Amino acid sequence: MPVLYRLRPSLGTLVSVHCRADDARIARTAVEAAFAAIDRVHRLMHPSRAGSDLLAIRDIGVGGVDIDGWTWAVLRAAAQLHLESNGLFDPCVGDCSGTLNELRLVEPNRAETTRPLALDLGGIAKGFAVDRAIDALREFGCSAGEVNAGGDLRVFGAAASEIWIRADQACRPIGLRDEACAVSDASAIARPPEHRGYRRYDSVNGRIDLARAAAVVAPSALWADALATYAVVCRTPAEHRRLDAVLALHDARRVDADPDWPKKSPAARAGLIG
Repeated sequence: MPVLYRLRPSLGTLVSVHCRADDARIARTAVEAAFAAIDRVHRLMHPSRAGSDLLAIRDIGVGGVDIDGWTWAVLRAAAQLHLESNGLFDPCVGDCSGTLNELRLVEPNRAETTRPLALDLGGIAKGFAVDRAIDALREFGCSAGEVNAGGDLRVFGAAASEIWIRADQACRPIGLRDEACAVSDASAIARPPEHRGYRRYDSVNGRIDLARAAAVVAPSALWADALATYAVVCRTPAEHRRLDAVLALHDARRVDADPDWPKKSPAARAGLIG
């Protein structure tokens, strides 16, 4: 059964698509459809590029704008996690004063703001792109596949896949079967230059340090990434207790890395994500 592997730049990182199909033609068509889905997400949800939905939302200031259904779906998931996390998960950046509390999503595909918003969906959009690429591989007849977008990975197929996750200079192998894993890293080194990531402030001390990195396994890459990002911004015991409850709500789990990863052989360290 033919296996096809392709690697291309997109989403501010390198994206790999790996699939298995009955013949090479099916595999090639499926991979092209997967990359087309990824590129569509990149165009729609870039934080500042002309023509993106996020720039359109920022440019309206206060008001409403029609957006693509894919962008609307990602914003709906972000708004849900914003509520579940008591506001800790918030992909609004400091260019404007608004938070997700000032965003109203009107069906089918309209966004309305009560204060100016500057959104950087960053990793959650990347996770959504991985999910749509997996959908494409399945729709075009692939029996198994893997999509990895720089820290957001999802697999499908009958057999489990062993991958190594890397977070905060540590790593470990995990098995995935029809699941996704995402690593969220708070360091500027790990962040694509067009994304500024998520920030956390308090009213007294201003900006505060975040946990360095977190890894989460979930049924979809969107939720794996969103929940890993949420985990990074949690600081207090109460916040971590709420995080545990939200992880359970989404059938997700945190994965701890292995601090002895530098001692592993080069062969064992192949296939890292994060």
